[in-house]
Amino acid sequence: MVTGGCLCGAVRYRTEAEPIVARLCWCRVCQYFATGNAAVGVCLPSAGLSVVGETRDYASVADSGNRMHRRFCPTCGTHLFSAFFSAELLIMLKRAGIRTREVGVPHHPRTAGKAKGQQPKVILRAMNLAEARALRGYDAVQLSAALEIYDQAQALGWLSPTFVCADLRLNAAAQMEGLSTDDPNSH
Repeated sequence: MVTGGCLCGAVRYRTEAEPIVARLCWCRVCQYFATGNAAVGVCLPSAGLSVVGETRDYASVADSGNRMHRRFCPTCGTHLFSAFFSAELLIMLKRAGIRTREVGVPHHPRTAGKAKGQQPKVILRAMNLAEARALRGYDAVQLSAALEIYDQAQALGWLSPTFVCADLRLNAAAQMEGLSTDDPNSH
C-alpha cells in the first residue's frame, strides 16, 4: 500500500497498487516543480488510487512533447501527481507527497546490502547497464526505469515512450538500448 498527501493535509491519497518503477526526470518542466533539480516520481497503475480532498489540474507539455496533467493542492501548492494525456492508466506520484517511506527511495534498508539476485528488477537492470554502458549509478537507474516503462508500454500495446535527456552520453546509451530519444536542448 502507498499513502501520501500534501503539505497542509487538505489532500490525502492511497492505493493498493504496487509501484512499477521509481524515476528521476531532469526535463526543464520537471525542474520547475523540483526547484531546479530532478523530479522524483513513482509510477503505478492509476486504477484504485483513492484521493480525498480537492486537487487542481495544470495541463502542460513536457519536454518530450507529451501533454501532461499535473495535479496539485490548491491550498498549499504541493505537486502530488501527474499523468500523460495518452497514458492515463498510469500515474506518477511525486515522491515529496508519499508517506510510505520505502517507496521511491533508491537505497532503503529493505534493499541495501542484498545480494545482486535479490535486488528489485529495475536495480538489477541498472547494475548491468552501469557496467555494460559505463554509466554513472543514477544515470543507469534513470535508463533502467525508462526501459521498464518502455517494456510495460509494449506489453500493454501502447505507443513507445520517448526518453528525454539533455545528457548526450546517456541519450546515446538509451539509443543503444533501443529507445527513441530527445534532447530538450536541441529545440
